[in-house]
Amino acid sequence: MKIFFTAVFTLLCLYGFSQNVTSTIELGKGITLTGVVEPFNITKHKYDTCLADGSKGICLIDGAVWFGKDFGLELPRNQLIKLTLKVKGKEIPLNVSGMYNPRYTGYLNEEYFKLVESVGGWILYGMFSDGAGTYTAHWRIIKGKSVRQVISSDERQFYWQYEDE
Repeated sequence: MKIFFTAVFTLLCLYGFSQNVTSTIELGKGITLTGVVEPFNITKHKYDTCLADGSKGICLIDGAVWFGKDFGLELPRNQLIKLTLKVKGKEIPLNVSGMYNPRYTGYLNEEYFKLVESVGGWILYGMFSDGAGTYTAHWRIIKGKSVRQVISSDERQFYWQYEDE
């Protein structure tokens, strides 16, 4: 009986990670952030390796630098495929290229985001991690348009988490 329950639990976990996960968080009055995370499917991607300090690791996915894992040969578990900021009903798509393993479960949490008013609009800060390979991204949003200004695993780029609101 114990084996049966273990098998059922394992299948449920696998099923849960085989589906896209959509989550929406509120960042302010009339402002939401919606993210879609899908499982990483190796058959849909090409990866390339490189050497660093005598170790081999995955350095490119689909010909681009990626974030979400510490250097090594382990592939990402999931990928952020869509992130949309909605302000007073207007959807603003955000660049999510190269963003993998945003959260272990795939669900986004409001505690990892900060929206700050800036000249002409906002800056959205986000922190992403599934336990390893933590990184941050910063987007500038002006008049319904956005540009990702930063994507980095450099600890100096996490300054926004320590600033007073």
